[in-house]
Amino acid sequence: MAGLVTAWLLREVGHNVTVFEAGPLAGGRVKTIRFGKGEPYAEAGAMRIPRSHSLTTWLTEDLFGLQTWKFNSADENALYYINNEQCRSKDYVKNNCVFRFALTPREKEFKPASNQGLAEALFERCLNNLIWYELRIPGIKVGELRSLPSGKIKLVRRGFDRFSLSQFLMEKSFLEVSESSSGKRPKPIPDSKLSQAARDFITLVLGLEMHLSCSLLAVIDDYLVLHGDDEMRQIQYGMDYLPRAFLGVPAPGLFGDASDPYAAADRTGQAARTAAIALRQFLQGLAHLSRAVLAEDEDTRRKEHYRPGDQANMLPDKRAGDARREYPVGELHVGRR
Repeated sequence: MAGLVTAWLLREVGHNVTVFEAGPLAGGRVKTIRFGKGEPYAEAGAMRIPRSHSLTTWLTEDLFGLQTWKFNSADENALYYINNEQCRSKDYVKNNCVFRFALTPREKEFKPASNQGLAEALFERCLNNLIWYELRIPGIKVGELRSLPSGKIKLVRRGFDRFSLSQFLMEKSFLEVSESSSGKRPKPIPDSKLSQAARDFITLVLGLEMHLSCSLLAVIDDYLVLHGDDEMRQIQYGMDYLPRAFLGVPAPGLFGDASDPYAAADRTGQAARTAAIALRQFLQGLAHLSRAVLAEDEDTRRKEHYRPGDQANMLPDKRAGDARREYPVGELHVGRR
């Protein structure tokens, strides 16, 4: 979508713009899968627009006049299935389910808010304590960051950006902090550090296992979007209406219908990819041939790499027994993997 928006802005000021797409369809992560006209559809890519994303909201609702409806980020009847234990979302919150993780007594007995699960409560308590003892801003909760003055928000964001999520969970996640009456810097209580079981519990229940190497700041931004008070919207009948609006493409017809420009673009993109693969293979073969012709040892060249008139040997010998064998051609080393 960034490319389409940039192209639109350039065109608005008088430029002629050509957009080269990496995939078969425009729209970046937007991927609406349709099963027929008037039938159900699924979002396999971008699926929600936070109200705080003012540019996307303006493009969607004001510029193109697309209708949106509320996107529910949570469903109390959604199912968790972790460690061979199944639990509905409402029961996970009500019963403080721990999904057979061996939490410490302190962690199990931690009291979440009435509408909060145990994993969220543990995660937010450790974040709040990090703001207190590491950034020295007492009394601030992670859910209240938007209410801070801009200067303090920048300070907190810089502090979060110093750590990855993994580093925070491994080194900085403490449930308790000791207060200092002498004005000295507060210190975390060592035995309140999250156990490995609690760290696994948090990352799995909150869906953070793929983001362990990410900046803690990026994780918190996404977390506040999903768990904060930011209203989520979704374009009615499919998120692909937004890239279609940029391209002037009408509403989708039948899935795969030849009259649908998206389907035509898909076929064009597939043809382009096929041509690119063929061109790459040709250039690789040409490179192998050139290296072989320039090799000093003609006997080795003829026996191992290139026999005049045998076009197949422009590529590595396919008859070799070891699929991982490397074929040195001059300075070029080609291995079949």
